[in-house]
Amino acid sequence: MARKDDSLLKNLQKEHIEGRLCLVTGATSGIGKATAIGLLELGAQVVITARDIARGQATQREIQMKSGRSRVELYELDLASQDSIRKFIKDFKKRHKGLDVLINNAGVFHPERAESADGVEATFAVNHLGPFLLTESLLDVLKKNAPSRIINVASALHYQAKTDFLSGGPALDRKENYSGFQAYNDSKLCNVIYTMDLLRKLQSQNISVYAFHPGVVDTGLVREYPGFVKFAWSMLSKSAKKAAIPLVELASLPDPGPSGTYFHGKKRKKPLAVANDATSADRLRQISEELLS
Repeated sequence: MARKDDSLLKNLQKEHIEGRLCLVTGATSGIGKATAIGLLELGAQVVITARDIARGQATQREIQMKSGRSRVELYELDLASQDSIRKFIKDFKKRHKGLDVLINNAGVFHPERAESADGVEATFAVNHLGPFLLTESLLDVLKKNAPSRIINVASALHYQAKTDFLSGGPALDRKENYSGFQAYNDSKLCNVIYTMDLLRKLQSQNISVYAFHPGVVDTGLVREYPGFVKFAWSMLSKSAKKAAIPLVELASLPDPGPSGTYFHGKKRKKPLAVANDATSADRLRQISEELLS
């Protein structure tokens, strides 16, 4: 994203995003919460989601207080449950006929293997399959408000991913020799592959798509890991507020960059080569659709 004078940049953001509807998943903490606050401050309408509705209500009040604005809605959503996602979609579409910006921010990092409510390996389920179902189900309302935008929060750790999970079966189930780090890296590759898949499928629909790596951020992502891991993470990480700045810009600037760009913070980067492979994208889509059938 080209840098401009700060006041001019803010004016561009405000003019473009004011009054528009933005959906941010995983907004009860970290980057998601900071992004919701930043978008509200620019005059956007914001929808946030939470697995725990009580925690979500507390976050909703905090976001309203810190932004000084009240236009934030809360919905219950558990990305580990396909039933929960479908219920959210139904509830959201009862109230809204269109959507301007979808930010798929929520994610998990499990040190031990776990399964979703639907029996899918949990990291893949929450970091890819849930956002896949959510996004595919919201394409109609995004088309309604086009030009609109989808932002998938990925990670530079996708460069460390392997692609054997695309063979499905045991490689996807990860029941043997489970590695939380590998499962996470691979799920982040899924985010980038899916972004490029959407780029190909939405070129004529006036919906822009981006993958975004925020950097190492001091969030609750490693909360399930031992204390020394959390300490090392905190020493290397930036604040959620700082990390959210380029994400807010990506959501709110009228022209942040070509659709399909992978951003590392404010910088454009080339993703892992397989991310642009249409055959891999088709295989990932096939696996995803089979798991949702």
